[in-house]
Amino acid sequence: MSVSRAGARLVLFGDERGVIVSFVIRTIVVFAILGVIAYDAGQVVVAQVKAENIAQTAAQAGADAYHSSKNTGQARTAADAVMNEQDPSTVITAFQVQSDGTVSVTVRRTAHTLIVEHVAPLRHFGVQTATAQAVHTF
Repeated sequence: MSVSRAGARLVLFGDERGVIVSFVIRTIVVFAILGVIAYDAGQVVVAQVKAENIAQTAAQAGADAYHSSKNTGQARTAADAVMNEQDPSTVITAFQVQSDGTVSVTVRRTAHTLIVEHVAPLRHFGVQTATAQAVHTF
């Protein structure tokens, strides 16, 4: 029985057809998963930064309004207005005016992610809170 050279190579090394395609598909899947993870992590960081900015801006608006009116309700309304102007999806969870006119605002903002907000054990990572204090400056 005579085996050709090409046939001998197939017998010695096995059938290697599809190896490259399989490798490329696996690589694409891994990079896609890494891309989704990076996107979600970035959205969480952006949500935290935005929450901090909104809390600071709302606290300053509340402090300015309280300074001019000495009315806690008007200070809260001013903080709500500024917050809604910047991001309507953010919620003020705590608002306090201290005796010296310092206003403290705590806000909560949910990150818009692909995976984190839809998976119950991960959901808390997507909810960012920030607290800021401000006093009226001249």
